[in-house]
Amino acid sequence: FPGAVAMWGHPSSPQITVRGLRGLSRNALPVSVDLLYDLASLTKVLVTSSLAMIAVTKDRLDLNQPLTEGPLSEFLPWKGITAEHLLAHQSGLPAWRAFHRLPVVADKIERRNQVLSALSSVSPETPPGRKTIYSDLNFLTLGFLLEEVFGEKLDALFRREIADPLNLPRLGYRPLCGHLAPTEDGFRWGGPIGDSTGGSRGPVPLGRAHVHHAAFLISVAGAAGPFGVAESVWALACQWSLAL
Repeated sequence: FPGAVAMWGHPSSPQITVRGLRGLSRNALPVSVDLLYDLASLTKVLVTSSLAMIAVTKDRLDLNQPLTEGPLSEFLPWKGITAEHLLAHQSGLPAWRAFHRLPVVADKIERRNQVLSALSSVSPETPPGRKTIYSDLNFLTLGFLLEEVFGEKLDALFRREIADPLNLPRLGYRPLCGHLAPTEDGFRWGGPIGDSTGGSRGPVPLGRAHVHHAAFLISVAGAAGPFGVAESVWALACQWSLAL
């Protein structure tokens, strides 16, 4: 990591420090406190788990209801798996699948349905509750489930339920402006989304999620996708600290 923004301390009086560069080659610019980072798997706690708890308090989500009896039952055949299993990474689902290699279509809804259909073909490796397997598939599924129970896309839902009430304008999906940290300094996963030759065509565009299945879903997913500045991440993390 060529640079970082770090915050620590008491929620009411945090300390902050900035060190290093945004990248090592073309992005060799100083890190600044207003730098927007790809939050990757922090999404699972900051966005998806937060929204799940809000859904529970609003009686939109029953953590103990089998997914086969819920709003995504036509897509999800996994007997006995509940939203609680997904949150705890105890569904038994495998850690990862290459959904970004699905055929690329322009329509966002069709991409979503492609991933849901692909999810339905994945078999759990163990019965639910038996074993903890850290899995992106758990939170991809939770993201889709939250969209169904609220009737709203995840990016708009996060903004309405969390970012706006907490006054966090620099935390969210698909940032269109601001100082953006490159998610990769080289050329490994660039080019058209899902294109196997992308590695030779250029770096990940600034503002697009680096996690492949999130990028396939136009950078809006329950497992990854948002960008944010350190101060906003700190503010939301503090809400979890105060609630525990």
